[in-house]
Amino acid sequence: GKRDKRSAAIQRFRVPEDQAAHDKESREVDHELELVLSRSYTVPDVGMSEHGVAALIYLVDAGFDFARSNEGDDDDRPKGKRNPSERRGYKRQGTLYWVKAPKQNPLPAELCVVEDQSEVAKHQDECLMSFFGTGEVKWVDRRWCFHYRPNLVKFQRFCVSDKAADALAQAEVRQKDLQDIANVAGLDRDKGTFIVPGSFEKVLRIGSIVEVDVEDPDTKRTEWVPGKVVQVLPEGSFTVHIIVINAKERGDWRETYTKEEEGK
Repeated sequence: GKRDKRSAAIQRFRVPEDQAAHDKESREVDHELELVLSRSYTVPDVGMSEHGVAALIYLVDAGFDFARSNEGDDDDRPKGKRNPSERRGYKRQGTLYWVKAPKQNPLPAELCVVEDQSEVAKHQDECLMSFFGTGEVKWVDRRWCFHYRPNLVKFQRFCVSDKAADALAQAEVRQKDLQDIANVAGLDRDKGTFIVPGSFEKVLRIGSIVEVDVEDPDTKRTEWVPGKVVQVLPEGSFTVHIIVINAKERGDWRETYTKEEEGK
């Protein structure tokens, strides 16, 4: 994946006042997307849903073919660009394993944390694993899971096919990323950015977590990325430290803002 340093083009920053409401809305939009992607909704249904506009914007961005959306051809389903864990209520935990099912070659995967405890209760003897290479996420028997690093020499010799070799390469990159993430206090092991707090401080100070709108130099799209305030000057300007460590990109830089840019 892309590993270049992210562009330092930052347009503005915000401090959300109600993170709980923001999280609730995100979950509702994610639910709408799940219904769309599973074809539980038709295009008119999406337009009439509470968060239909957001879902439709996502479909356009994903290249959904509206002209053929009701023909029943599975190939016309939108190709999702978001991490499935963001839609389904789980995230990568940061611990790698080998999954060795009976009569199958071992494959590297990462343990996932599931937010829905009722779902966990259904799989008491299983772990939710995100497989490298394929990106598949599924529940597997705990007895089939072996810690990654202690068993690397034992299992890596089975990664002879191109797909298995690619999965192993991805696992090694992720392992390196996790080591780098562990070296910086306050980073999210799943996203590789500063952890967004449950509520934001209203007074700007050193150590505060804020969100900055960052433009990708290739796609020209912007997204909110959390950063840590590392300097606040008397005249009101402040400097934010941004770190991104994941499979798609890697960046570590600082950007200074004026008081006038706050909350825009």
